[in-house]
Amino acid sequence: MKKIVAFLMTLCLMFYSFSAFAAETAESKTTEQLVSQTTEYYEDGTYAVITVTEEVSKSTRGTVYSKAGSKDYVRRGTSGEELYRFTVHGTFTVTTGVHAMCTTSSYSVNISDNAWSNKSASTYEHSNQAVGNATFTKKILFVTTDTRDCQVILSCDANGQLS
Repeated sequence: MKKIVAFLMTLCLMFYSFSAFAAETAESKTTEQLVSQTTEYYEDGTYAVITVTEEVSKSTRGTVYSKAGSKDYVRRGTSGEELYRFTVHGTFTVTTGVHAMCTTSSYSVNISDNAWSNKSASTYEHSNQAVGNATFTKKILFVTTDTRDCQVILSCDANGQLS
């Protein structure tokens, strides 16, 4: 009889652990949400579309929580074609109503037009900002014809709003 009771208790514990794990996994999934999008126009007819995206977690927030997001800088040609993309990713620790602190930053680069290349790129954390700097060059027949620098700053305020 003791073996049956012990077996049933073990079975119940395993079932409870599995269901708690499944519930935790379902709640921790993230989705991306558009925060803002702006466009900057340049004298040469090109323009950049700058988009801020937030990773929204379904987990419950307390007064101190983690917030993650990214900011895209997409340079487009005069016909609207994408030339290159520089994305800054940041993770922030937010103390609601008090302050936010950038804890990690990274970047990604995507070149769509073969005439352009990425000369350099880097990111760093500064207070409540993930700061990214990049330089792109355009070459025609191995001669550099254009150089463009961009700085992308992803910020988070004390209420967890990304900009």
